[in-house]
Amino acid sequence: MKKQHRDIAKRILRNIPFFGAAVKAMHRAQRRPFKLPPGSICFETSSFCNLKCSYCPQSVEGAIKEKGMMNRETMGRILENIDAKHIRSVGFTGIGETFLNKEWAVILGMVRKKFPAAIISMNTNGILLDYAKFESILENKVDTVSVSLNAVNKERYIQINRADHFDDLVAGIKAIIQRYQSSPAKFTRLQIQLLDTVNSDEEISDFIRKFSITENRYVTFYANPYSNWGGLIFEKKTKEERYPCTHLYIPDVNYRGEVYACGVGHANSDSEFLIGDLTKEPHEKVYQSANFMRLHEANMKGRLEMENKLCADCNSWNRIGNIYFKNPFPFGSKWL
Repeated sequence: MKKQHRDIAKRILRNIPFFGAAVKAMHRAQRRPFKLPPGSICFETSSFCNLKCSYCPQSVEGAIKEKGMMNRETMGRILENIDAKHIRSVGFTGIGETFLNKEWAVILGMVRKKFPAAIISMNTNGILLDYAKFESILENKVDTVSVSLNAVNKERYIQINRADHFDDLVAGIKAIIQRYQSSPAKFTRLQIQLLDTVNSDEEISDFIRKFSITENRYVTFYANPYSNWGGLIFEKKTKEERYPCTHLYIPDVNYRGEVYACGVGHANSDSEFLIGDLTKEPHEKVYQSANFMRLHEANMKGRLEMENKLCADCNSWNRIGNIYFKNPFPFGSKWL
């Protein structure tokens, strides 16, 4: 059969509801690991922090092997190695506090210039956040700033975050919100994070009511569960069947430009999850590395937790819902 006839036949078969889905599934089962890098990336501008929260690797003695700050030169080299068309979302996260880096605003501006259409988010404990910094955030059209308040009262804040900043932090957040609500330049969503692992639903609802700030498009509250950081904080093994871990495709770039396949691998400095260095090689090449291919294939075969102890001990895999389905064919990976 000539190629043009085969193409016509394929188009006809794809329009038959069940058969079309089967053809697509078969192609997906036969494909190699994706050729292009993921559309998300996270940057760590600082691995230092001004807190040692009980749920964070910063609280575990010796967990973070080296600490440092990213400078604009390092970020410049990183950005040169990334094709902007691949990136849809950028996070400023890592295992430190962004605002401890004196060049944070310059670096943020560089990232926004490189990725003008990307969704940008930032995480902070909020201690150093003031309205002057918030204005820089607005200027660079950051989509979401998440402030880790975590607790619903002072006593619990001290228990979780191991410091006494609750009253000042709540007052500071309210002051920013009040000025922001009267500002004509609204773009950024200010998200206040609470931990549902240690705060009940009733306590969270009561706190939001007493906070006296009405939720809207630009101010929201978010209840987040604990991550155990691959067993670094507490062990939590599960017997339920796992689906592929999507965190494997949200890379963490540390302050030196080294790329870890996920934030948990980064927090544990696990060399098995180190997949490249964006100061030395293109983004596409990072995702052709032996480490990434090994992790990706194990993930799609349903063997990630069997082949990696860090994954076996981790409870983060189900914090993102399942976007895969089981392969109905006798060939290819377990998951598609």
